Amino acid sequence: MSDLKPLEKVLPSHLDNIEKMLFKDGEMRRPLIIDEKYNVVLDGSHRYAFLVKYGFKYAPVISVQYDDESIFVGNHLKHRFLKDENFVISKSEVIYRGLNEKLFDARTTRHFFPFRKIDHSVLLRDLVQGSEKDISYLLQNISIEEEILKDMNYISEIDDELAVLSSYIQEQEDVKKYLSYQIEEMKNSCN
Repeated sequence: MSDLKPLEKVLPSHLDNIEKMLFKDGEMRRPLIIDEKYNVVLDGSHRYAFLVKYGFKYAPVISVQYDDESIFVGNHLKHRFLKDENFVISKSEVIYRGLNEKLFDARTTRHFFPFRKIDHSVLLRDLVQGSEKDISYLLQNISIEEEILKDMNYISEIDDELAVLSSYIQEQEDVKKYLSYQIEEMKNSCN
């Protein structure tokens, strides 16, 4: 844990909910995703804050080579598929902020990896809990109403991403239909 560097602040109410879930389950299901060179936390800021707050010695992590071109960062979920004028965050800014403790606001970055984020459960007791620590530097100064708005905006991002996926699906359905038509035409010309 002492080697890890945060990238973003966290939402206090969201952190409270994560704390309840983690202590209730007694395990952390998703590892943090970190840059292997600098140990910047790319994914899992709230879980990271939980681990720091409760003085855990270890964290479950997946280390990635952040300079790999298949990993990229955006500031909106649709940036997984489309780049637009709002695509304003770079990997170099991510590393700079992580190394210099200039934390982004909560939920600013969206990291996209060439793998699915799947569960890999680790028991909290195996992470060796220590004494509780002050994490005020990690907490976003935000009201409940503003947190709700951030969550609503994130849901809107998910809807936008689903719309992009739906258009890709329709595009592939059209190609499939066209190719099926071509196959039938070729079969008919052979008869």
